[in-house]
Parts: sequence; C-alpha cells; structure tokens
Amino acid sequence: MKALDGVKIALDAMLDGSLLISQDFEIVYANKVLEAEFGPEWRNLKCHEYFHKLDSPCRWCQNYRSSNGESFSWEWTCPSSGKVYDVHCTPLNLPDSKPLAFTCLYEISKMRSAERSIRKARDFYAALNQLFISTLNASSEGAFLNESCRILFRSCDLKGVWIGLLDSNEQVAPVASCGMDKN
Repeated sequence: MKALDGVKIALDAMLDGSLLISQDFEIVYANKVLEAEFGPEWRNLKCHEYFHKLDSPCRWCQNYRSSNGESFSWEWTCPSSGKVYDVHCTPLNLPDSKPLAFTCLYEISKMRSAERSIRKARDFYAALNQLFISTLNASSEGAFLNESCRILFRSCDLKGVWIGLLDSNEQVAPVASCGMDKN
C-alpha cells in the first residue's frame, strides 16, 4: 500500500471534513464528510472550483503557506450554507507523492451562535446593572427615564428605545426615548 492510500483511509475515518490539496490547488482527495456537505464531484477540480465555483484561485487563498512548510488556520463562512468552519492546513510530504496541503474543516457554527447569545446576555445584564445604578443617581423621574433609554439603546444594540406611561385616559404617552425620530 502506498502512503497516500493509507492517508486516504485515515481521512475517511475522520468525523470532520478533510482533504488533500496539491500546490496547484488540485484536490487530490476529499473524504466522505466533505462529499456529503459539498458534493461528490471533487475529482479533477481545484479547491476554488469545488468550494467557491471560481475559475481562478481565491484572492484570499493561503494555500501557498503550506508549500513553504507552514501550518496555519483561519475561519471561513461558506457562502452557500452560511456554516462557519475552523480550517486547519498543514504541509504533508509523502514519499510517493508531490507535496500536499492536508486540510481539515471543523464546523463551528453552533459555537459561534452560542458565543453571540452569551454576548447578548452579558450586554443585557450589564445594562440592568447600569439601570440599577441610574436609579440611585437620578435627580428626577424624567432624568431616570431618559437615562434608562440611553443605557438600553447603547448597551443592547437596539435601533431605538422609548418608554411610555399610561395617561389619565389609559393611553400610552411616550415620556422618554433614545435613537428614534421624535415625531
């Protein structure tokens, strides 16, 4: 068995997408995970054709770095699926093969989504803390309500905030706002 055949067997055993790319961007092998995600038609294609449907190498391509013996990583969002991948690339020099780039794609979309949720929760609780402090420092109800709108607008990445109170006719009357047209 050639060394390249052994590598192909190992790639197919992996749970993440893995491929071998030549220095001229030709896909030498793509494992079953990549085939399931991006399609089985990788043979005789270059990586920019397979992943991006481009006729020439991606202008942001870093593949040359593995040709220089360098391992590197980057984050990539697939334009067609919106999935986010942590991509790792390292040189692979086998005795019976031309130099290759061994590339693994780890899907991290759920992790990025969880990070966004955590940031939003953190910002929300920071805003609550600031609101509490503003109740202690406000000189009047109006000052407190205006400061509350400003805090929420700034802290929670909102397009606008307003606070309304019920008037004597049980209608909501705006009394404070931030980030909105006042008309």
